[in-house]
Amino acid sequence: MGVGYDLLGHLRPAGGIRLRIAVDFEHALRHVQTGSQFLGLELGVREVLFVRGGWIAESLVETNTGSTVGLGLRLGGFQFDLAREMGVNQLGDETQLSLSASL
Repeated sequence: MGVGYDLLGHLRPAGGIRLRIAVDFEHALRHVQTGSQFLGLELGVREVLFVRGGWIAESLVETNTGSTVGLGLRLGGFQFDLAREMGVNQLGDETQLSLSASL
């Protein structure tokens, strides 16, 4: 379950800057005591550049918490995303890259 909101939408509806907040909760129905919670912010500039930050808390086998940072770039039908998790995984930090294209 999750919810998101554009914090600047009512202040600058026609502006080129957007600030979104999102909160998500994940829990297994069989094991209610386990799950994950996510909190994130995204600053978008003219739907071209996106700067992201967040926080993760996971209670699966072990309890892990940490932060995330990311950057996105959209040019035409192409989008590039780079994200980094810090302190979330006991085995080390993770980096994710994504490249997508739409016609």
